[in-house]
Amino acid sequence: MKIHFLKAIVYITFFILLSCNFKGTLFKNQIIGSWSTNENENVDFTITKNEIEYFDSGLSYKYEMDESDKQLLIYENDKIILKFKVISVSEDSLILKSENDGNRGNIYKYRKRF
Repeated sequence: MKIHFLKAIVYITFFILLSCNFKGTLFKNQIIGSWSTNENENVDFTITKNEIEYFDSGLSYKYEMDESDKQLLIYENDKIILKFKVISVSEDSLILKSENDGNRGNIYKYRKRF
């Protein structure tokens, strides 16, 4: 009985450590790249280490990742102009939920272009 209890504690501790590690390195490196709404479409935007460049407009903006709230914050002149909740991110897909007035709740799905 004690062995099963100790195993359970070890597994729970391991799970907690993995969860903490995931939160600490959530998406900064995973979101870097070129993204489009469809793998057959042109690139909509590219995310670098410090900026997001939108190809249709040719404009670039600074951004930050709020990893505790899983938010992508986009700035213009040090003011937040767009805010998205990161629903999911992987090496080839990105799903965002708008938290902006006018389109709050809209879901955007992107595919990474290599």
